[in-house]
Amino acid sequence: MCLSHCNEYRTIQPLSLRQNLFSARCEAPPPSLGSDAWMTTHIQRSALLPYPAQALYDLVNDVASYPQFLPWCSASTVIEASDTHMRAKLEVAKGGMSQHFVTRNVLVPGQSIEMNLEEGPFTQLHGLWVFKPLGEKACKISLDLSFDYAGPLVRATLGPLFNQAANTLVDAFCQRAKQLNA
Repeated sequence: MCLSHCNEYRTIQPLSLRQNLFSARCEAPPPSLGSDAWMTTHIQRSALLPYPAQALYDLVNDVASYPQFLPWCSASTVIEASDTHMRAKLEVAKGGMSQHFVTRNVLVPGQSIEMNLEEGPFTQLHGLWVFKPLGEKACKISLDLSFDYAGPLVRATLGPLFNQAANTLVDAFCQRAKQLNA
């Protein structure tokens, strides 16, 4: 069983301050005309799972296995790793398009994984996975992810693929946990 709760909003600042009908929030003063830094995508997802928090932490932290179950991940490499840090490179691909990005992750074993962009097609990318135990055999996992594309061309080409991947990430890990524990 995987009960998920999802929120997505984009920080959008049109010329007039108004609430966007698609869960967008206006949080910043209007940018200068022609500015591309005004569009931040912010995705929040959570799920309740009948597995221990440590098991889900281990699953999310197993970056090398991502291509086995994330359809948009064509390759993954752990560049360096310790108990408290990891640098990882993911190749995102669909059709003839592919891009890679590198994150530096701060690990709190069994509790959280914080990801920060080191290299890639974004001006910023920050993510936080939190694994909260609900007794010995269940947990709540949460993902809070925000990112800005490095320009309108990147947004137009990579945006649909990365947005879909980000929006389905928690569900993909729920399904993987179910497969591994069946």
